[in-house]
Amino acid sequence: MSSHFIEMILRHKRIIPVVVALVGIAAYMIPTNSLALAAITGSGNVAQTISQSNSISATNTGKYGGAFADNNLQTNTASNSAFVSLVSGSGSGGTTWSGYVGGGGSIKNSGNVLQTIDQSNSISASNTGDFGTASASGNTQSNDASNTASVDISSHGGKHGGSIKDSGNVLQTIDQSNSISASNSGTSGTATADHNTQSNSASNTASVDISSQGSNNHDNHNGDSKNHDNHNGDKKKSGSIKDSGNVAQSVSQSNSVSASNSGDHGTASASGNTQSNSASNSADVHISSNSNHKDNKN
Repeated sequence: MSSHFIEMILRHKRIIPVVVALVGIAAYMIPTNSLALAAITGSGNVAQTISQSNSISATNTGKYGGAFADNNLQTNTASNSAFVSLVSGSGSGGTTWSGYVGGGGSIKNSGNVLQTIDQSNSISASNTGDFGTASASGNTQSNDASNTASVDISSHGGKHGGSIKDSGNVLQTIDQSNSISASNSGTSGTATADHNTQSNSASNTASVDISSQGSNNHDNHNGDSKNHDNHNGDKKKSGSIKDSGNVAQSVSQSNSVSASNSGDHGTASASGNTQSNSASNSADVHISSNSNHKDNKN
């Protein structure tokens, strides 16, 4: 994946809870007496970023006091969706009398997708006073996130497909964390973090289809019909595809429950907690560079 792609899309980050991007770009060549290729450059790139966090804390510093952060519910739900379609090619795929043949235009630094989701939940209770209590119990924390990207890039034409470079790359990341803590440092105090539930669910899905090909089906010495080539029988050529259609997916998930006591005659309890993580990455990539050629000379 090119550094140009990363630098370019990072300049266009947007932070919103749910992001859906629909991008469709088409560039066609109108056959003339000279070879004029349609080109797509620096277009149809998508950057989607979501950041979510919840935090609850309770603190006590006095004697015989208490800090309670119990029975709370924290939840984050986020989704990024991007659908990108780029087409550059010959409108007729035909040949003019001068013998020039329609072809696909080049596609460069286009149709790249960056999707990131960061989610965090935090609950803490702290007591520093003698004979005090810190409690963070009975809490529920959950994170649910998904990134979906569908990219279709095609450069096709009469005689040859256009080149495709640094395009159709997908980067998807999800980071999720849950944290619950209770701490006591006072004499004869308690720290309790019991019966909490923490869960993370994440999925990255990417579908990428990239093709560059010549698409004429016939040769005709007249050279004036749609989808026909000239009489010299030039083979249809596929265009090059370079540094494109790469997919990087990552999911990071963590759950933490802690109870600590440093005071004399104190107790710390972290019991009856439930923690779960579920994650999936799925990538379906199809890349083709070929030509279709059939002779039918009169």
